[in-house]
Amino acid sequence: MESAIKLTLISLVICACSVGTKAKYTQGCEDRYTSLDCGSDLIDVQLASYGRTDRITCSDGRSCHELSNTSCSAPSSLSEVKKRCDGRMTCMVKASSLIFSDPCAGISKYLEVLYRCVSPEERTSQTCEGGEGKLECGSNVIHIHDASYGRTDETTCSSGRPAHQLSNTNCYAPTTLPIIRERCEGRSTCTVHSSNHIFTDPCFGTYKYLHISYSCVPPKSSQTCEGHHSSLECGSKVIQIQAANYGRTDGTTCADGTNPSQVNNTSCFSTNTLSDMRQMCQGKSSCEVRATNAELSNPCPGTHKYLNISYSCTSNSSQICEGDAMRINCGSNHFIKIHEANYGRTDVTICSQEHPAHRISNTTCYSPNALSVVRNSCEGEVRCTITVSNSIFSNPCPGTHKYLDVTYSCVPPISSQTCEGNSTILDCGPNVISIHTANYGRTNRDICSAGQPVEAVSNTNCRTSRTRPKLQDMCDGKPTCKVTASSSTFFTPRNCEDTYKYLDLSYSCKAPSSP
Repeated sequence: MESAIKLTLISLVICACSVGTKAKYTQGCEDRYTSLDCGSDLIDVQLASYGRTDRITCSDGRSCHELSNTSCSAPSSLSEVKKRCDGRMTCMVKASSLIFSDPCAGISKYLEVLYRCVSPEERTSQTCEGGEGKLECGSNVIHIHDASYGRTDETTCSSGRPAHQLSNTNCYAPTTLPIIRERCEGRSTCTVHSSNHIFTDPCFGTYKYLHISYSCVPPKSSQTCEGHHSSLECGSKVIQIQAANYGRTDGTTCADGTNPSQVNNTSCFSTNTLSDMRQMCQGKSSCEVRATNAELSNPCPGTHKYLNISYSCTSNSSQICEGDAMRINCGSNHFIKIHEANYGRTDVTICSQEHPAHRISNTTCYSPNALSVVRNSCEGEVRCTITVSNSIFSNPCPGTHKYLDVTYSCVPPISSQTCEGNSTILDCGPNVISIHTANYGRTNRDICSAGQPVEAVSNTNCRTSRTRPKLQDMCDGKPTCKVTASSSTFFTPRNCEDTYKYLDLSYSCKAPSSP
């Protein structure tokens, strides 16, 4: 049995390599977790064995008896690992007899897994200029591979068009991919409009189309055992809850240390979990969740439960009806970054209540200045308010009831540490610098300590309030700013003249002020 299993593993690796697929191998000792990771690709489990097939693996501290049976493999190994991991981008499986049963009592076991990473099935969408397309992924979420607005062949979207509108096949709008990613990445459905107003016009006179290649991938997942807490994290993006349940749907998750009677009810569902999680976490960049009966009610007394959440990370979006005010608030330590904005109408359902059909039927209404107006008011701010009206954005389509559609994210400030005697460049591109914090001194022994004697980095109470106003005078309102970390540039307190210092700063990028 031992040689057969090892031969199978080796043969499978050779076979996988021969067809150009890189096989991955991972193992975990008993009661430890085994991790499978495919990045943005999907896991396809080829072989799994929970048991023992040699005397060397996971043998530290084990007796000869615990290593003696090398023909031990749980029959359910492959099916259990595939059930948990196939089709996911990352996966962790515990090497435990609670999951696989115990194929050889008294023997120290381990889990071996051989898997490959496969690209998700790629889908494509073509939408002719002026049209509307829809990307849909059902219970999964959208992952954008590529996007182009322009023309790369003479046949796509060519019906009824004269030759001179189709002849330029080297036409690309360079902003297409980031715009589509901001609008659609991580969502289960996404409506896209093929329009110069969104992507600009890369080739005037050419009839264009929007081409998107994407795949549908599983959302992120989180399991939290009853009585514990965990955190959902989306960085600069925001949480979109796809599914959630507080209860129990299998006998192995969060089963360690429990009685069999506490895990045998695998039909335990809470009907309120999804709405509770959306109310608690939806639209936030991070969210702490607690799996307790006090917070989530108790759908099945006597059962040891867990909180299972599927979620994705997306850019935030806001639709505000004409006549109302848009308010964005990123809290106290994040700043607004505007990705897209339109004042007009591209949908018949948004802001349609109590309006006759003729006032909502025009769905190709765009304001050319909406993005610049919103960026000038909100970019780099902690919070902002804009009145949604023709007086602010002009009137792109008289007679149509309009709304403001904004896609944004809340981003942390940019931080930088520059060692004494060196220079750094703060760069905000088309925007301008806004300094938030700055100190020239030392508050940490590790930063900029390489090659320095202990006495030069031991004083971690080296601070001065003069650094920030000096740096603001130098850099605020500029698109770029070169700064040298030196005592000739910044004031040095007397208590740290012999300390090797560094410039520690944070800043954000704001829209330039109107002249």
